[in-house]
Amino acid sequence: MLCSLLLAACTSAVGETAVSGDPATVGQSLYVPSCAGCHGEQGEGFISAIPAPALNSGGTLWQQTDQQIYDWIANGKLDSNDPMPAYGNQFSEDQIWAIVAYLHTLWSEEQRAAQP
Repeated sequence: MLCSLLLAACTSAVGETAVSGDPATVGQSLYVPSCAGCHGEQGEGFISAIPAPALNSGGTLWQQTDQQIYDWIANGKLDSNDPMPAYGNQFSEDQIWAIVAYLHTLWSEEQRAAQP
């Protein structure tokens, strides 16, 4: 239940909220209170009743395109072993892109360079 509530906070509604400032910094300010409860403050992921994969350099998120990552946050990922509900109603498009920018900071330089 806690993960459901925290994941719900990652919702990414197509709102009018513009992001001002460094997108990665804004993304971190959104990620920590909304997504870290399941994915960890540093994106390390958790194994629990509802597994949340690592999003940092120890995981494989960096192997996805930014558009795919955006789509998972906005639309969810329900047809996999790592289900994630859709959160398209809580964050604006700019806020979701800011979260994507923050996730980049959790990867190594080599991973950022190799991302598709």
